[in-house]
Amino acid sequence: MEEWIEYHIKLGFDKFYLYDNSKVQYSGGTHSTKSFFVEGSVNKYGVDYNSLVNLTNNQVNILLKKIQKKYNCVTIINWSPRNAEGTIIHAQPEAHNHCLNLLKHDRIQWCASIDMDEYIVIKNCYNIKKFINKLLHNNKLEI
Repeated sequence: MEEWIEYHIKLGFDKFYLYDNSKVQYSGGTHSTKSFFVEGSVNKYGVDYNSLVNLTNNQVNILLKKIQKKYNCVTIINWSPRNAEGTIIHAQPEAHNHCLNLLKHDRIQWCASIDMDEYIVIKNCYNIKKFINKLLHNNKLEI
């Protein structure tokens, strides 16, 4: 996570709202139909996080707090909404709306919504702010 944050800071991003939806419960849906899927351990792609990261929840929370302290531009939001049955769900549209309200409150003008396994790469430009500025002034940009 820290590498991802540092990379995007170098690109010119200056505020991060990270939504932690790690407590989502999968009762049905496409994830649970995969034979290798194990809730809280093996994701829908067959990646076993427990074998990659051997940390307790407490250790993870300590690391997240260290990251927030080191990078004061990072806000971590525990995203665990529940449905009518009390199951913790993704509720991605609601998360986007929640974030849009934060952006409005913090007067953020531009936003990129990406996952932690995605990196923004800008062709012919090394800074996101210059990229957006070119886009605004030229109305054409090679991506």
